[in-house]
Amino acid sequence: MSNVRSNINRARRMVDGRIYDNFALELQALENSIEKGVRFRDMPFRLQSDLRQALADYRAFIEETWSPSV
Repeated sequence: MSNVRSNINRARRMVDGRIYDNFALELQALENSIEKGVRFRDMPFRLQSDLRQALADYRAFIEETWSPSV
């Protein structure tokens, strides 16, 4: 569980903490990001996959639990 939270936090930092209306744009921002001088595309494939999945899981959680205040 802590690894999932770690990946979510890492992915969120890599997109500057933004939550995009369009998930495809959020993934694009992640894939164009640089962390500590290392481009996303130069990271190990498994890590890339984990970070993409973390964003997708976080998005699903937000959409499931978020309720707009009226």
